[in-house]
Amino acid sequence: MQSPTEPEAGAPHSQIAFNYATDSENRMHSDEGARPFGFRGGLVPGIGDYAYLVPPVLRALGSEWALHGWMEVKLLKPVYDGDEVEARAAWAGDEHEEVTLELFGEGGVLCAKGAAGIAIEEESELSALPEAVLPPEEERPPASLEALSQGSVLGSLTIVLDEATLRAEWRRQFGSAGEWPQDAPPPHPAFYPDLGNRILSSNVLLGPWIHTQSRTRHLQAPSWGEEITVRGVVRQAFERRGHEIVELDVDFVGADGRTLARLDHRAIIRPRRR
Repeated sequence: MQSPTEPEAGAPHSQIAFNYATDSENRMHSDEGARPFGFRGGLVPGIGDYAYLVPPVLRALGSEWALHGWMEVKLLKPVYDGDEVEARAAWAGDEHEEVTLELFGEGGVLCAKGAAGIAIEEESELSALPEAVLPPEEERPPASLEALSQGSVLGSLTIVLDEATLRAEWRRQFGSAGEWPQDAPPPHPAFYPDLGNRILSSNVLLGPWIHTQSRTRHLQAPSWGEEITVRGVVRQAFERRGHEIVELDVDFVGADGRTLARLDHRAIIRPRRR
């Protein structure tokens, strides 16, 4: 594996990647769905890659990061089921409040990069996103730049943080990266971009599609058992090099109306075929 240019912030995290979404509606995670787009097989979900980067961040910055921190990840190359991956964090400065991130796949290929840090951000600095009614599953419009035009308000989701169910789900999906410490505030940080994917796919009917980038800001920790409302607005929708791309702003609102986290989320809703 390659080494980051800055001093390492702690031991790297290594594990075998697992494609937990082979049966999902997004056929990009199946072999037959991914190959027409030039991939050798079904892609491990980008949320999995995000999760693989969490252990070295938590090791470097501690549980305060999960309460008052941020993380951004850009997905560069596909990770496949059974690949050995290694996540590394390196200090980005002398203050030791920020790290750069790299995720390496088979053969030392750089598959994702990003950064994470601790920064207290007041909830009042964020204007609340509006709510809308979620369309019935069978009435979702086909995904397009028209259906997801700039400024479109997405139908909201409601999720309950059931501890036993979610901990088992994270372990199944993310393996050792999903072992969220008992003394760390919930939820697992990959839960937020996962819900970014979920609010998108709950509002439009997608074909094979690709999550490409996420930036999450943790503002306040929810409690286990709390009901969370997920709100989303389309910030941008555009075409680039034959791909149709959307960028979302997503809020996570607690039962008492406080903003728990804010997500900037990007996905290719219609990839170019090769």
